[in-house]
Amino acid sequence: PCGRTFNALTGTPLARLRHKSLWLDYADCLLASDSVRKAALQLGVHRNTTFRWRHRFLSLAKTDRPHGLHGIAEADELYVLES
Repeated sequence: PCGRTFNALTGTPLARLRHKSLWLDYADCLLASDSVRKAALQLGVHRNTTFRWRHRFLSLAKTDRPHGLHGIAEADELYVLES
């Protein structure tokens, strides 16, 4: 045996990140477009931590995209009034 251990996060952008209990709260900060500093203050972690998390979470979002459309796809128009 190689002596290494693996878990569900091995090989993903979330591997080896700490403070797992804060990840959902940080995701809420991302969705609210909070700054790195504001998110750090809300979560009680260093701003470098939230900076690293931002890049890891965003890289995770890039990998969670379908390679192509299949089945039925519909598109419609969106009209926006000009002010």
